[in-house]
Amino acid sequence: MRTGTLLVALTTAFVGLVGCSDGDGGAGCADQDLDRFMSEIDNLGITYDYDPSESPVHLRDMADVVVEGELVRLTESAEELVFAVDVAEVLKGDPNAKSDEIQFALGFNPAEPDFRDIATGFRVGLRGVFFLVSRPPGQPAPWSPLVEGLWFACERPTPQVAVLEPAWEVASLEELIDAISE
Repeated sequence: MRTGTLLVALTTAFVGLVGCSDGDGGAGCADQDLDRFMSEIDNLGITYDYDPSESPVHLRDMADVVVEGELVRLTESAEELVFAVDVAEVLKGDPNAKSDEIQFALGFNPAEPDFRDIATGFRVGLRGVFFLVSRPPGQPAPWSPLVEGLWFACERPTPQVAVLEPAWEVASLEELIDAISE
């Protein structure tokens, strides 16, 4: 069933479950970091019309590639936020992409938030799982995230959902990874 056009209260089509590392070389995070980042991307002024996923596996199957990694950079290009991720594990797609950097972009309306405000909430070292689809050549980044996702988890037991919340739930980052692992 197709949903109607929805006003997103958070980011655009960015999918992933972002967690923080604790002692494995990442910057780590605390709930206040998560809250600040979520607050900065609270309203990017984007509307969606999309088919919701039925499960984490269904979401994985809609993606061209699914990677786990660490956010290393956020830039702005052509009214898009461009995220760079240092890939730690490829959960779907070319396994040779491990240890490479991958970039994906999501749109935002600069009339709503200022990029500098969004960038102040961004934290290098946030870890995540990103469900991506390929984009046409000539775009600011070769990948775009699916709509449902950008799930965050720091110290809370249950991850936070950005963008649009699917009908299914996961209790932790590990549960999501286990559910989508091939």
